[in-house]
Amino acid sequence: MHCLYLAEDYIGSKVHHQLCAAIDEQNQGTMTLFAVRRRNGKTKDLTTMYAPVHYSTFIADLTSSHLKYKYFFKHKIKVKEQLLLSKTDIKQYDLIHAATLFSEGALAFSLFKKYNIPYCVSVRGSDINFYFKKMPHLWLLGKEILKNAKSVIFISPYSQKKLFKIKFLKPILKNLSAKSVIIPNGIEDFWHQNLFTPQEMKNPYSLLYVGRFDKNKNILSLIEAVRRLRSEKPELQLTLIGGKGSKERKVLDLVKKYDWLHYKGEIYKHEELLLHYRQHHIFSMVSHSETFGLVYLEALSQGVPVIYTAKQGFDGIFKELEIGYGVDSKNIQNIMENIQKVIENYHFLQKNIANIPFSQFEWKNIAMQYNDLYKSILSEKMCTFAHCS
Repeated sequence: MHCLYLAEDYIGSKVHHQLCAAIDEQNQGTMTLFAVRRRNGKTKDLTTMYAPVHYSTFIADLTSSHLKYKYFFKHKIKVKEQLLLSKTDIKQYDLIHAATLFSEGALAFSLFKKYNIPYCVSVRGSDINFYFKKMPHLWLLGKEILKNAKSVIFISPYSQKKLFKIKFLKPILKNLSAKSVIIPNGIEDFWHQNLFTPQEMKNPYSLLYVGRFDKNKNILSLIEAVRRLRSEKPELQLTLIGGKGSKERKVLDLVKKYDWLHYKGEIYKHEELLLHYRQHHIFSMVSHSETFGLVYLEALSQGVPVIYTAKQGFDGIFKELEIGYGVDSKNIQNIMENIQKVIENYHFLQKNIANIPFSQFEWKNIAMQYNDLYKSILSEKMCTFAHCS
């Protein structure tokens, strides 16, 4: 079995590396990854942190117009296909896994039509919250990608629920439901090897945020919620780890203004992040859109209750009110109320978190699910060739 994995954000997201590495470790030589690198300085290149890499990679540098590539979808897919075919013999692959429905799924669909290579697609938050909301001219293509995919993978139950509610997809819903699976993302072995249950905290007051300072991450609303709540709980503190993004300057100005708001910069070393998780009492990230949110799991692995966004990717991974509270990201009052609820129910949440079976988020176990999925797709392909009944 030889699988071609398409993931353009491989450069700036370790999730794809971790998945490919885990799958390839169980079946050596299985995975080949293809990505396009845009040297525009807006995405931090994390590939130097991926060592060791045992699976094959083809990373093509974009040399044509970045603006045209970004804003003209058909041109983008055409360029990606040309770059891919110039790097490898496409006929050697038995299966294609597209890491997103639109950006990668469109390429997988094109290759399927030309070379009859079966493909599966993963549905991300951007597919649902951006493409199926704001790009109606691409909806028919999205529908065809889903219709022809051998399997559709969701990272969380809520993502599946949200896609299934799209009226445009109603005619293929039965087909879509039959071939859909939910496979969550995992967290790195480091966090599993350092699971931690803190001592009972009687007066939790220290909040932590880890992530980018961009519009989607909604960091300014979190800061404002804490600022208002401090009128009732003046002991509250908020620590920020991360940076970059359109809101960075505003955030740094607020850090200078408020003595309860602390900035630690960008931190990538696990050991340093672990100490910060353990030093804080509540993890809060209230993004408008989120496919999954690995930082929630990292915080939970250290026994820290979480404030997350309701009706987004992380919602539904655990039972409601089990490990924290989901909020309306556009409602500062609701964010305040749910921070208050975490404080009031802190001991209850800590007890629940201590009983989480974290093995379900180990990459080796997740890789087994993907390997089984790939094999089932290929067995169906072989059966088709053999005219199985």
